[in-house]
Amino acid sequence: MDATPEARALARKLLSENSDLWFPAHQITDAALVKFIEAMDMPGASKEIYLLECKRLKEQLSTDKDGPLENLLVGQVVLAWARQHFVEQEYTRAPSRRSYANRTIQHEAWRGSSHPLQTSR
Repeated sequence: MDATPEARALARKLLSENSDLWFPAHQITDAALVKFIEAMDMPGASKEIYLLECKRLKEQLSTDKDGPLENLLVGQVVLAWARQHFVEQEYTRAPSRRSYANRTIQHEAWRGSSHPLQTSR
């Protein structure tokens, strides 16, 4: 259920007045990263590896002296790295999937079906 305009205005006011309490606890890029990784079509162990690698990368890129802008940029860099890494993996797996599909089509054609994609005779 979506909030009413009045409820959103009240929430905006409360969050603006108390930003020091909520902002450090909920980094938008961290939430986006976790959501992205959890949405990946892969086993849970692989997702954990992604989460740990992103945490390690974030630690390597961050310092204790970083301000909000640096923290935001580091979060964006880690999110971009995760997305790029995932796309690279999908791209390298795509040829083997196409190869399997082509072999299946060729096998069906060899068996004498009237159409390579025909499933029933």
